[in-house]
Amino acid sequence: MKTASSAACSNRMRPNGASPQRGAAFLKGEGKTIKQPFSRDTVRLTAVQVAYWASFCAVMSYATVFLLSLGYSSAAAGAVIAAGNLAGILLQPLCASLVPRAGSARTVVLGMALALAALAGALCLLGGLAPACAALIILMYGLLYTMQGLLNAIAMELSNAGRRVDYGFARGMGSMGYAVCSWAVGGITAAVGAGALPFVHLALLAALGLCLLLLPKAGGTAACGALPRQEGAFAVLKGDRAFTPVLLGCIALFMGYNLNITYMIQTVTARGGTSGDMGAIFAIAAVLELPAMTLAGRLLRSHSAGTLMFCSGLGLTAKSLAIAVTGTLAGLYAAQLLQPLGYALVIPCTVYYANRVFPPHRRLAGQALMVAASTLGTVLSAALGGLLVDALGVRAMLLFAAAVTAAGTLVLFFSARGHAMPDGE
Repeated sequence: MKTASSAACSNRMRPNGASPQRGAAFLKGEGKTIKQPFSRDTVRLTAVQVAYWASFCAVMSYATVFLLSLGYSSAAAGAVIAAGNLAGILLQPLCASLVPRAGSARTVVLGMALALAALAGALCLLGGLAPACAALIILMYGLLYTMQGLLNAIAMELSNAGRRVDYGFARGMGSMGYAVCSWAVGGITAAVGAGALPFVHLALLAALGLCLLLLPKAGGTAACGALPRQEGAFAVLKGDRAFTPVLLGCIALFMGYNLNITYMIQTVTARGGTSGDMGAIFAIAAVLELPAMTLAGRLLRSHSAGTLMFCSGLGLTAKSLAIAVTGTLAGLYAAQLLQPLGYALVIPCTVYYANRVFPPHRRLAGQALMVAASTLGTVLSAALGGLLVDALGVRAMLLFAAAVTAAGTLVLFFSARGHAMPDGE
């Protein structure tokens, strides 16, 4: 006869850690939790995503502005940002390895938020020392990128345990938080100056820490004690070689996507637009992500995450081609209507893919590798995009972005399509 404690532990040993008693009340897979999308757990997860992406925006969107205000050239500021992205790739497996020792991913994320707050505070104090500020921004970039994988793992852990969470909706609201923060921080920068940005980041980090504290623990954690021993990223890649081409396909998708958004100002101005048009284009894309990510969460209940990820590649390729071939500003605006079929779909798909194809002791590394693929795509786009624009022009860079995205989609067709089905299928 099983005790309550042993039953809870046995549930955690099931594939995806789903609890049949709780999961049966909802839908199959990931503890299927989205019967009530506005449950208390979803609201709390949404608050975490909004706070994180707003904090992300405060650093990522305006780091260049802050560095330029310190006297850095555009090339030097770009080098600092590229170094920050690389730091994220290096820190992700390290931080993931800390989770079993800390007892939960939430504890590690809270520690990272405190470290980010210390770095932001140091920026406030060292605002006139350009080299020191550059080093701090590199570390902040690395920690923020690393936090993504752990937050995704927290969401999947809650879902696997049968909690009522809708990750697609929460992540879509995170994009809305990014857009709102971008608008607000832009106004603050214009009114007060770039020196206010570290203070804004401190306030957003405080909100993130509070939201994390309010987030519930996954069911069964307390009863079962220590988390299963987690394998590192290199061990996961060695043990599951089929995952490598999936990562390569994702790197290509994110590289093509970031080529488009990183050099959007050049694309807009080449068609007679202004920075105001660029802001409007980004705002339209962000608004369209919320319903699309919410719908993606529902599609993932009954469809293969790998197949939907391949479909997102088709959407990204279509949007990239539309941007490349259009010669008008109106065409750029119209191309944003494809956002729900591309970026808004690929983000939740990568999270669910890593959650489904790996056993519990490999999931943290799987999420970290997916974020590392996104980060590496960003680094490669920053490194190659400027060279292409300077050497061949904006149109050639956009066509290259479309070709890279199409290549990544083809790789996913052969490596991911049909994989990562919901539980029980």
